[in-house]
Amino acid sequence: MKFDSELMLKPVLIGGVIGGVLSAIPIISCLNCCCLLYAGSGAITAYLIAQKTMSLEMEDYALAGAGSGAIAGLINGILGLVIGTALNASLMPLIGMPSDMATQNMVGSMVGGVISIPVYIVLGAIFGAIGAIIYIKLKE
Repeated sequence: MKFDSELMLKPVLIGGVIGGVLSAIPIISCLNCCCLLYAGSGAITAYLIAQKTMSLEMEDYALAGAGSGAIAGLINGILGLVIGTALNASLMPLIGMPSDMATQNMVGSMVGGVISIPVYIVLGAIFGAIGAIIYIKLKE
């Protein structure tokens, strides 16, 4: 099992970016309640690699899926933090929340967002690998 960067890097990045951006969009992110979008990023990566070659072992697909899931988790965490902060900043005045309470709410959201990034990366790696394995098993 080794990471062939020439073969795997582009599919890993494409799958990770697709999964991460979709995971950060507020309505679509509901699909990630069971890490479906992370598994999808692994499946996209496996599909893109399988278009080039089928001579890899299952472990190689799982490694690539884990990489794309981790990238998806990182992108989701960062974009989610930015989108959440922007939504909080724009909605707090509309609901009439006092400014000190709104500031506390925004700081809490940002701290929670920063803490969640490593969790998203780990979950993304796990479910990205699972998604890649499922895709390859279904392809056989």
